[in-house]
Amino acid sequence: MSIFNYIKRKLAASDQGPDIKFGRHTYNSKEQEEIALLSEAIHLFKEDQLLDSLEYLLNYLRNDLEDNLAYDVENGELFFELYQGSKQIIGRCNAQKFVAISHIATIEKPHIGLYRKLLERNYLLKYSRFCIEGNQLILKFDSFTVDASPQKIFYALKEVAINADKYDDLLADEFEELENNLSGKIQTLDAYIQDTKEEFLRSEILKTNEYITEYASFSDNPDAIEAYVLLYCNYKLDYLLKPEGFMMEIFERNHRIYFENSKKSSVQKNKEIQENFSLITKRTSEQLKEEFYQSCHTFNYTKAASHYDLKALIEKELPKAISYTSLGQPKIALHVYGYIAAYSLFHYNLPTPDLDLLHLLIRVLENDYFLKLGFTPSYQEEGKAIQAIVEKRIESIIENNKPSHPYFKPNYHTLNYENIGSFCQSLLRMIASYDIHYQKQFV
Repeated sequence: MSIFNYIKRKLAASDQGPDIKFGRHTYNSKEQEEIALLSEAIHLFKEDQLLDSLEYLLNYLRNDLEDNLAYDVENGELFFELYQGSKQIIGRCNAQKFVAISHIATIEKPHIGLYRKLLERNYLLKYSRFCIEGNQLILKFDSFTVDASPQKIFYALKEVAINADKYDDLLADEFEELENNLSGKIQTLDAYIQDTKEEFLRSEILKTNEYITEYASFSDNPDAIEAYVLLYCNYKLDYLLKPEGFMMEIFERNHRIYFENSKKSSVQKNKEIQENFSLITKRTSEQLKEEFYQSCHTFNYTKAASHYDLKALIEKELPKAISYTSLGQPKIALHVYGYIAAYSLFHYNLPTPDLDLLHLLIRVLENDYFLKLGFTPSYQEEGKAIQAIVEKRIESIIENNKPSHPYFKPNYHTLNYENIGSFCQSLLRMIASYDIHYQKQFV
């Protein structure tokens, strides 16, 4: 590569493209001053300063980047509203009572099946419950203020917010007697973006079925290969498309199917996941596109995890990818590399340096999709990751994370650009080799 081409690629390395969110992370990292708000909330509650305690907790939950929360204190009562996806959660608190509700849907006419389903869901909820007030279906949490500790309020609000956002679409999709009430801060995506997402969704599910057929005769244990192919498809579709409602539930259901403790064989689990993918492809274009929108979130859907959780996963799964490569099956290895990254992005709320580098791996693997969305530059050329572009991106990740992780310095000079598989393997090795010293904490 000439020095002029190298400089040109360096200058073009910053990602540019549409304002699209990937994954279900809020990136709601907390400065030390904000963490102190939570400590003060707990202290004030112990001192019986209940409204002041709640005010500190709400300030702790505030994310100014998303404008996710507002509150007001008037005549000895605190009123608040916060946003989670397609739903608004409103609440009030005085010296006696704390109440938080979210309006799920309007009930057009009674339905015994709906009532049975809501009753079943209520048994699974720890803090809140589905209620019917007039013709309105709501999700509600209430408590005597004296019992409403900051910890209890945090987890109760999270339960209300996540379940309200999730079940409004699911219930309205299942029961025509319901009319969904969208109350969140929703941003409609450009028609071209929706079309591109739908095309990618359908083509990836089709390609996944083709891969399974292609790899079926490779080894005496094809079920394991099939699982990697299916799960990588499942997690990357959730991360890259970020759908709401029906599709989101299908992707979560597929995750539960494979990892739940059951007596089902791998063959049965793989078959169920394929059948669930088929349910998605049978939906109309209109049904799919109405789930492609962006919204504001207060709480993470993903599980809090450390860098060492990611490191353990890499060390467990990476040898399997290497073995497929050594057996002359580098295409299968790519599914394993993709699975490691996409599973982590789907399941874990990791430190931002880890999230950024895992996104980089997906960015390289799914380069064509990003280009179709309108992102530049390209991260691939002739089947190889472009070194100058990748290095510039990693340097940007290091710089962006300096305030929270000043000692984060991955050794990206160890990356191998011989082919895409070599790059993915070396990038995951690099991630597993560094340590992260925390300057911030995460919700």
